[in-house]
Amino acid sequence: MKLGPHTVDTDGDCLLVWQRGTFQLDHMQAFCAEADRVIAEHGRVFIINNSSGGGSYSPEARRYASQWQNALHVQGAVIFGASFGFSVVITMMARAIAMFSKYHIPMATVGTESEARAWVATRRQKWLASQQNKK
Repeated sequence: MKLGPHTVDTDGDCLLVWQRGTFQLDHMQAFCAEADRVIAEHGRVFIINNSSGGGSYSPEARRYASQWQNALHVQGAVIFGASFGFSVVITMMARAIAMFSKYHIPMATVGTESEARAWVATRRQKWLASQQNKK
């Protein structure tokens, strides 16, 4: 799906984001709606963000993300291709979400898409194991 200049693809319980430029409020609202759909289907969502195209998040988009009620279902978010500055912005955004929702989203920054997918696979296994322990 297209969100302005960005592209979001769904792969099972994972959203793959190709970010190009700034995520605006309407982009974030549409992204969260797609994440809500994945959560409804799988009970969780993982996010892989390719930020090699640069970008940031508008203050309105950051505010919306920090107040998104389903953030607790994000089991991990990983970024690849990010500049140092963008990695800092993402980390700050995750901390803001944690401050307002009292929930911590596991995050990582890696160099390549294959490393990102491997990180998600590890997080998924941990999540599935934790669910087995609850039974």
